[in-house]
Amino acid sequence: MELFQDLLLPRAKLHDEEVHIKRIKTWEESEDPSCGLCHPPRRKVKMSFWNFWQWYSQYTGAETYSENTIQKFNNQEIMEKSKDKEEVTREVVKLIETMRYPLGIKVKTDDLITTIKRMFKETDRFEGEVEEEGIQNKIPEEDVISIASTLSSILENTEGVEETREFRKFWELFKEQEPRVKSFTKETARIFEEMMEISDETLETIKEQSAEEKERIANIIQRIIRSMKYNGL
Repeated sequence: MELFQDLLLPRAKLHDEEVHIKRIKTWEESEDPSCGLCHPPRRKVKMSFWNFWQWYSQYTGAETYSENTIQKFNNQEIMEKSKDKEEVTREVVKLIETMRYPLGIKVKTDDLITTIKRMFKETDRFEGEVEEEGIQNKIPEEDVISIASTLSSILENTEGVEETREFRKFWELFKEQEPRVKSFTKETARIFEEMMEISDETLETIKEQSAEEKERIANIIQRIIRSMKYNGL
């Protein structure tokens, strides 16, 4: 599962086409945190950022960064000791996705995430100049599993939907029933809330409900299924 091919490249292409070529959507409607036109760098950066950018661009092949890159670099989340592995991984991905890679990312996603975490700690947030990446540690199996699980969760939620516990439970159950489902959208979450308003009593007595009520419920179910994205379906 590669972050660039599965998320960053498709999103950047769609954003550029809809916002900058066809101009059929605003940048808020087709958001891409890596777009330098929509998010141009606006602030003066510290030397630590230039140290990071010099190392990162050579290591990954990144060619441009955005204002979002500077903001994500400046926050303390990646170094926060109270964060668990999944939370830190999510913060690292948020940093990675603020930059563009015209020729792709030169390293595997697992290696990239692990190396960024390590480099932030070993260089004290890039306060000193980084001469070379150097160390290539073998990633512990438990870290590989943790990163893969977090990436899977991120790629299933490409629109950044704020998930409730009830929605996550619904999503996990739906994946078991339909293995070809790939991701959900903001529309999925919105219709799910509509579906949650159907009472248990109504569902338990569905055969006794009026034709209009049956049609309404069927319509909700059809819309939530169609709001998702599938592999080969």
